[in-house]
Amino acid sequence: MKHVLYIAMALVLPTTLAAQTLDAFEEAGTEAETHFFEKTRAAREAKEALWLYLDANRPSEAISAEIRGDLSPADKARLAGGAFTKSSSGQTIELIGLEQQVAVPIALRESQSLLRGKSLVLGDSGMTHEGDAVWATSLSSEGANGLRIHFTDFDLPTGAELYIYNDDGQAHGPYSGKGPIGTGDFWSNTVHGDQAWIQLHRPLDDSGKPVEVSFTIAALSHLGPEFQQGRSGFEKADCSANVDCIVNVNCYDDQPLATARRAVARIVFQVPGGTGGCSGGLLNDSDSTDRTPWFLTANHCISTESSANSVEAFFRYDSPCGSCDGDDSSTVLGATLRARGGYPTGDFSLLELSELPSGWGLFGWTSANVRNAPGTEITILSHPQGQPQSVSEHEVITPRANKPAMIFSEIVLGTDEGGSSGAPAFISGGKVVGIHSGATLQTDPMDACDPATFDARQGALSYFWKSVRPYLGSPSATNKMHIASVEVESSRFIGTSGAFYWSYAIVTVADELGNGIPHAIVSGTFSGDQSGSRSARTDENGNALIIGPSFTSTASSFTFCVDDVSHEYFDTYDTASNVVTCASR
Repeated sequence: MKHVLYIAMALVLPTTLAAQTLDAFEEAGTEAETHFFEKTRAAREAKEALWLYLDANRPSEAISAEIRGDLSPADKARLAGGAFTKSSSGQTIELIGLEQQVAVPIALRESQSLLRGKSLVLGDSGMTHEGDAVWATSLSSEGANGLRIHFTDFDLPTGAELYIYNDDGQAHGPYSGKGPIGTGDFWSNTVHGDQAWIQLHRPLDDSGKPVEVSFTIAALSHLGPEFQQGRSGFEKADCSANVDCIVNVNCYDDQPLATARRAVARIVFQVPGGTGGCSGGLLNDSDSTDRTPWFLTANHCISTESSANSVEAFFRYDSPCGSCDGDDSSTVLGATLRARGGYPTGDFSLLELSELPSGWGLFGWTSANVRNAPGTEITILSHPQGQPQSVSEHEVITPRANKPAMIFSEIVLGTDEGGSSGAPAFISGGKVVGIHSGATLQTDPMDACDPATFDARQGALSYFWKSVRPYLGSPSATNKMHIASVEVESSRFIGTSGAFYWSYAIVTVADELGNGIPHAIVSGTFSGDQSGSRSARTDENGNALIIGPSFTSTASSFTFCVDDVSHEYFDTYDTASNVVTCASR
């Protein structure tokens, strides 16, 4: 078998196509900071007005903290000391919150609020000034920095709206219909503090009775010390949760970062057992007529559809230089997973957020392979340890041959920590070339402020480009693939019993624009003097090397035909577009 591998490595395969590139883009009119802050102020005023309205209309008899999900002392200690879980990709991820099942079904019949199937009355009802029926109850988890609520069986009738808020002026909603992502199953925005009000406003039917509503409060997540974003009044002289060499983005005078800063978000999301926290960024695409909110992060953070659905992204979460008084200016809830690849094959996940944040910016990108260009300068904006936005400067170093999907770099300014995963790594012009994946130890223990003790690593966009190209690089985004070429040949080999030959085929799989597609599985059949079914996976250029049977006669002739092509993301094998399907020798 080692001889076969040697032959395969010696083959000359087609070269990579020219790199594709797209510039960064920002919302029209946001070039001036005053415009952004005007929008931010208007959004805050609307939130304040919403909170005042909800607080004024809460039924006077509604009881505080009717649903409790308090963590045990052991779980609180575990969360404070570092709680971890395994993502579906097999990598370890730190939890910033622990999930607690409460499973409270709510059924509202006319003006009563009944616990479905039981006689317990939960919450209290009244009427709003506008004539709608209003019902409210609350949840608590002692000592939490924030709470997220999991709703299931959610399907509100037309006109009914659900809100969540706290006693400190923060409010979210309305949630209506089947929720933000239309599935009837969603995690709410985060409410800061350890208590949250749930308030439902429902219209009256033709007979003057409130419409019937039912849903389930399935679980809540108790967010611990690492949830800091948006906490009003949270002030420190420095970000003591971070190492000293972290550089606050507002201490870094670089005007070209203006758009990039608007594209970066701190994200929280649900994984088995609790809430995780990472970073990520918005990407531009080639369709200028429709600004789709594509969001790139790490696969070891978001690797399932349920985690993507639960994403809450905090944009413009930064703080003045020398302070950690951070604030979230724009929040987006919910996302759909479009493409992903685990470590070490890129460690990326491409999401489509439910909407663009206000005052948005979009990263550009390039599929150029910078992993083979030592000395290239790259920049990363992230949220280490869940703190306000920071910046680090890197220099690409010599690649590792056994890690073709990774860009390795040395940090020359700042550093990164847990929570930085998923942050886009970009070159001049705001063009993303990779996604931050973590660090590779050079010494043990690692010193985050000593670059000699570790190398930073980023999943290379040039490697996973073919998986995200249908979304970013083509307005059609058809996800179709076809056979661009099939070549058959044989290689002579001299063994202990004499000379013989290996038959093989090289199959190139491409998308509708002619770009090679990596990670496709090609299966086919040898026939003629040689026979047998074989399969192989395409490399980063879209080429699959399929080794066939061995033979001894130089006059042997055979044919190879492709039977099928499959891929995790390119879901359509378009046989009608095949340039060729079989080749003979």
